[in-house]
Amino acid sequence: MKIHLCIGVFLILFVGLNCSLPETDDLDSVNNFRKTFADLTGVKGMSKLKYDRNLQLEASRYSTCDKSDDLKNQSTYFPSDQSVIDEFFEVFNQTKSDEIKKKFGFDKVLSPNFTHIGCYHYTKECSQTIMYSTEYFTKMRVVDTKGVCLLSIGPYCPHGTVENGMCKMKELEAKSQSSSSKNHNFSFAGLILVILYLM
Repeated sequence: MKIHLCIGVFLILFVGLNCSLPETDDLDSVNNFRKTFADLTGVKGMSKLKYDRNLQLEASRYSTCDKSDDLKNQSTYFPSDQSVIDEFFEVFNQTKSDEIKKKFGFDKVLSPNFTHIGCYHYTKECSQTIMYSTEYFTKMRVVDTKGVCLLSIGPYCPHGTVENGMCKMKELEAKSQSSSSKNHNFSFAGLILVILYLM
């Protein structure tokens, strides 16, 4: 009985820890993309993006394939399959054109000015058609995007910043998070005590 309970607790902890992996995957993928582009073109100051949960929350407002008009005012990146990035590099090497970055929707994510990113994944992939030209041909390509990422220069603070540069929070959200954090710490400590007791 104790073994089954320990295995169950381990699985709960393992699943809980793995919930954050898509965020890490997004960040690693986009930072590798930026680094490869910077190395290829000699762009200076292409810093690693930091993950911003406020941007993720904002991105979740655009959770369908229909692009909202509000999205036009945002700096966006639509993550897709690695084959699209490979094709972009192939075409960019031929053209050396900033216009190609725009055609693929990579002009913002490949800008060194941005420092933070937050992503929201769609429940299903969204298809869009892009058309680009090289010296030798014009091609139309269907790109399946997995979600939407928003980029910002500095941390995204929807309620403004305070003196130390941290984001302000709504008063109710701050109280709720404080209470939630205490409950989370208490339940985690209780879980550890149960495991120690069973051993």
